[in-house]
Amino acid sequence: MSVEDALASDIASEQRWVFDADGDHFRLASEARRIELAHLFDPFTAVEAAGIDPLPHQIEAVYERLLPMQPLRFLLADDPGAAKTIMAGLYIRELVLRGVDGLVFVADSDPDRWDANMEAWQNLLQTLQNNGRDLSEIPLVFQYNKRDLPNAVPLAELERQLNPHGFPAFEAAAPAGKGVLETLEVLSSEVLRRFHLRREEEAREVSTRHGQPITEASASW
Repeated sequence: MSVEDALASDIASEQRWVFDADGDHFRLASEARRIELAHLFDPFTAVEAAGIDPLPHQIEAVYERLLPMQPLRFLLADDPGAAKTIMAGLYIRELVLRGVDGLVFVADSDPDRWDANMEAWQNLLQTLQNNGRDLSEIPLVFQYNKRDLPNAVPLAELERQLNPHGFPAFEAAAPAGKGVLETLEVLSSEVLRRFHLRREEEAREVSTRHGQPITEASASW
């Protein structure tokens, strides 16, 4: 810009930046933003956050096979053993960091697995909290598996301990396929419903900025 251009310019606004906001709130917001974008700078964010030492094939499965496949319509994965537990855990943690659309929490109805259920549930809540996310923001469905066991934990107890907020829940028996499709149908419907709401809100914001009336066609996708 030349001197002549500067002299001919008008001041658009007298507003000045102020720095009198709460410093703790600013630090909290900036830290949440840093965690949200961590995967862009550290490709193994979940490994660092989880504090585990995965084996090479587990790193390959999560970071070289699954994550590059995004975006996926749906990813279904079983979890029959400790090795796959680590891979599933890393993958879920990375998706939470990157903005997962919906969650299914599968609880084992075997009484011997009760402690594992509670530990997995608390780990999920902690992961969400550490990344500035709340269950109210993410569609969640509970699936109570192994309901065909003769000594299965009573449904009322599972609901009391894991689902006091009343999220959708289904009884399931994997060998017979009971409850599997029902769980996915409810979750996918809620994901799509929230997607439509977000699109409508975005369309209203654009309409407000441009002073144009919102129409059903402009809000649709």
